[in-house]
Amino acid sequence: MNIVNFLYLATACMLQAEPVKVTDVENQVLAGRRELRSGTLDIVAVTTDREGRPATQKGYLVDFEDDKLRFDYSHSRPQSNTDGDVASYKEILILTPEGLITHVDPETTGENWAVSRIAPEDLQSGSTAQLFDPRLLGINPSVTGMLHSRHLESFVGNPERTSVTVESEEIDGREVSRVEYLRTSGFQARMWIDPDRDYNIIRAEFQARKGAEERLFRIDCELKQYETGGVWFPEVIKYQELHDGELYMGETVTIRSATFNMDVDDDRFTVATMNLPPGTAIADTADNPNGTQMWNGTELVGVPNRDLKARDIAADSEGKEQGRPWIFRNVLVLSNLVVVILVVGLYFYWRRQKSHSS
Repeated sequence: MNIVNFLYLATACMLQAEPVKVTDVENQVLAGRRELRSGTLDIVAVTTDREGRPATQKGYLVDFEDDKLRFDYSHSRPQSNTDGDVASYKEILILTPEGLITHVDPETTGENWAVSRIAPEDLQSGSTAQLFDPRLLGINPSVTGMLHSRHLESFVGNPERTSVTVESEEIDGREVSRVEYLRTSGFQARMWIDPDRDYNIIRAEFQARKGAEERLFRIDCELKQYETGGVWFPEVIKYQELHDGELYMGETVTIRSATFNMDVDDDRFTVATMNLPPGTAIADTADNPNGTQMWNGTELVGVPNRDLKARDIAADSEGKEQGRPWIFRNVLVLSNLVVVILVVGLYFYWRRQKSHSS
């Protein structure tokens, strides 16, 4: 090994060994969020277009406890955006170590159908697009529709950084800590942290370029001390996305109510509280030995014929005939065929009798 290669390897080892500088104030932010082991939140998020007009409204009723998460999710578009016809969508999603259960409200789709027990190893990208860690609210400068792809250290405490600085700054009469760093991917990150209010972030932004365009993603948080445990947490989060200084889109997230570190009823993470109509079919992933099941109003029961379509099962269980309409179509066709045969037979019988009489 020559001296050049030796120096190159030695320098590389020194650079790898250099510890990543995650600031103490960021560690305090993360520690505070990790202490939120459970909670229930009622959230409304309204997005706006580049003119500031309401575009969509999302509702999230969230329950979480340790590794269990439930979202009662709704999505609608205001009348001004749909010429008087409000489009709406409702879905319940429950994620536990056993997998994902989802149910779309039949009023929004016209179908009584649930997809249940998607095993964790079978979850695909997008399967949990409506779900996110609610502890991310107020610490990641993203629209709520992107939080499903974030984690606690995506922004605060991200280790892929250089050029870290921490300075004191006064905002609205309060002394806060401003943390800045440069991500190795190239964008600039900034956050303003209030140490007197449980190290919550009052402002966060990251700045990046796409081609010649400068893009800024920013949140401003209005904090509130919630009664349960005196926890400080955002009450309103205002998100803005600016392209070359011009508003591209915005979102206002309002936490209408919240409780933290209180026990959540275990039933909230089961099928029993999803308000499924009796007869709703539950389809498991293909490798699940439970196969297709059905909710009978009190419990899940097995379905003997796994190849039977779940919609047919649901219709039969509710005493509806539309589950197998082909039966009635075939009976009708057969009846018509018998009538035709009788008419033709009578005609030829009449002709034969007439010829004999002649």
